[in-house]
Amino acid sequence: MKEFLGRNGFGVLLESLAKLETRTSSVITASAQVQCAGCLHALVNSADGLQHLIENREDTRKLVNCK
Repeated sequence: MKEFLGRNGFGVLLESLAKLETRTSSVITASAQVQCAGCLHALVNSADGLQHLIENREDTRKLVNCK
């Protein structure tokens, strides 16, 4: 998980979720949104993920604003 976070994985997930929100609704888009949200949930519920949010204000801001 540390490697994932170190390679901007958190930011990529947030960007992917934001891009998916602009697409036309479909089952595939909805499924991808649920998968991204599940990954973000797992990250936020981990010690490494929380530490990342503490240390990276920009990702925290994006998460809070859902952008």
